[in-house]
Amino acid sequence: MTGRVSSTIAALTAVAMTAAALLATGFVQRVQAAGCDLAGATPVEIDHITDDLDIVLKNERIIRLASVKALSKGDGSEAASSEFVSFVKEAVSGKAVILRLLSPVSDRWGRVSGDVFVDGRHLQSAAA
Repeated sequence: MTGRVSSTIAALTAVAMTAAALLATGFVQRVQAAGCDLAGATPVEIDHITDDLDIVLKNERIIRLASVKALSKGDGSEAASSEFVSFVKEAVSGKAVILRLLSPVSDRWGRVSGDVFVDGRHLQSAAA
């Protein structure tokens, strides 16, 4: 009985270590990003992107990129923030954009959080 318990524990440890290694290398994220689960996503038309990284749609809804922290002004990160905003503007320019809302509830500024896909690629993952 002790031998069986030891082998089960060893097998579970091996599975856990393999999963941790895959997560650490980003393999799982790349696979998910490549597959782009678009369940519940809808095509949208972007009107413009603000310097604060708010995506304003043609229907006037405002989208905040999920899992992206806006850089605060005055903390010395203006160059990085400007570079990232330029990346997003260039990435969505003239391309098919699909939005998957993560919550229908807006924040106090009227923005809803969502994942943005450009030409089938997850924008937030491409920026990482």
